[in-house]
Formats: sequence, C-alpha cells, structure tokens
Amino acid sequence: MWIVEGRVEAVSRALSRIGVESILRFEEELDPQYRVMQSIADLAGRGFAAVYGLLAGVASYRLAMPGEEWWECFGSMIYSRRKHSPPGTVEDVIGDVVWFLENCRGSIIGREAKIARVKRVGSRAQRLLALMARDPRVVIRDPLGVARSLASSLSTDYWRKTVLFAVKLAYYAARPWGSREVLAIEVPIPVDLRVACASISSGIIGGAKGVEEVVSKPAVCQKAWSMVSQKSGVPPMHIDSLLWVLGRYLRGLPRERAVSEMAGLISRITGEEEALSLARELAWKGGC
Repeated sequence: MWIVEGRVEAVSRALSRIGVESILRFEEELDPQYRVMQSIADLAGRGFAAVYGLLAGVASYRLAMPGEEWWECFGSMIYSRRKHSPPGTVEDVIGDVVWFLENCRGSIIGREAKIARVKRVGSRAQRLLALMARDPRVVIRDPLGVARSLASSLSTDYWRKTVLFAVKLAYYAARPWGSREVLAIEVPIPVDLRVACASISSGIIGGAKGVEEVVSKPAVCQKAWSMVSQKSGVPPMHIDSLLWVLGRYLRGLPRERAVSEMAGLISRITGEEEALSLARELAWKGGC
C-alpha cells in the first residue's frame, strides 16, 4: 500500500472548506455515539460516563449488528439499568459494561474475549479509571497519555483501533454540548472497516487488496489521514467522526447514490456546494 499525494491534496481542500467548527456540530447533530455518551453523562455524570465510554470502546469490535444499533443498545441498556440508581464507584461502571456485553446480542461474536478485555482494563488500569472518574477532562488535555496507559493495560500498541476508539468515546463523554475543544492533531485515526473503505474510495491510498488488509495493516492509512489533517486543519479523530457516519454509504451503494446520501447529511452543517464537493472526493473511486 502507498499514499497518493494528489488525492490527499484533493480531499484536504474539500475538508478545509468545511472546517473543524462545522465538523464539531456534525458530531453533535449526526453522530449517534456522541448522543449516547451525552445521555450517559446526564445520567451518571461526566466522569463515570468517560469510564463507560473507555470500557465499551475496548470491546466494540467484531459486532453482530451495525454500529448504530450497537450504540443504541448500549445507551438504552445502561439507562434502563441506572435510571433509578446512578453508579457510585468505578467498580459499578465495570460491572455495568460487563452486564451489557453479557446481554446485548451485538456482542455474541467473541463475547467472552470482549468481557475479558473489559475486566483486564478494570484490574490493570485502576489508576487511569479512577483519575478519569474524578477528572474526565484528562482525555481532552492528554489523549495520547490516556491511549498509552490504556494500551499498556491490554499489552498492545496505543495506535490500535479499539484503543483509539475507546479514547474517542471517553472524549465524547467529557465534551459537553457546545464545547469546541478538539482532540490533539497528534492522535491518529482509528482504522475500522468504514475508515478503510473511505481511504480506498477516496483514493488517498493505493495498492490495497481490500478493506480487511487496510484494517490489519493500518500504518499507511493512518499516515495518509494525518497528512489530510495537517493540510486541512481538522484533527484525525474528528475526521473519523465524519467517516464513521458517512462510511456506511460507501459500503455497498453505487457511487452516485453514495454521493447523494453523504452530501445530504454534510449539507446539514455546511453549504450545499461544499457538501457535494467533499462527498464526491470521498467517493472518488466508488464504494468498497
């Protein structure tokens, strides 16, 4: 795989016309993950909500349902469990996430491994979880530090998909509606199937045999989006927010239909011309 610099330039130009301010509004209005984490923050407080997000994030892989349904399941189950009795300790939160994994049908693939990951973080990252419960803004001040600490508890690398995704969910919990604090540009994008598809369809990477190869070997993809980030001024984690919401249209839809669907959503936070431009650049080669 390799980076296609001309396509990096084209995607960067389209993205810079929208800007990070509009993308933050896109997250608030159109990303179901953000809405779920805000509802949990209202229920449990931002500190515990950040812990919920971090723990759920490390288990959000190989799902047996679409991601949108997974987060709806998470939000509704935690609400039903805690609406009359908010959590009082980090241990309560760990127990709730384990209970969710035991009972949501979306976790059926590798369920025991997912539960084991959550319990491992609970036992090996106690200081991190306690700090986050007291001061959820630590994930805004030092997201790379949080990622490295979390990765250490799992004996993995900080740039792995589930580690970065967990940091993003904790950030969503820590950032209230209307806040314009962004995650640091140094934090790489978490490469899942939707990001991998957008990377291929936009043409910013070449030579990939398919989305699975991009996910399993994410370094080139992460570097390409970091280049887009530097040129556009939009941090990689916030590019991820766009790609996660829009990526479902790139997977399986004809190009013109994907462009139309994506432009319709993007136009809710920017002008129609800018929305259509970005949609066309993301679907430059067609879907995956």
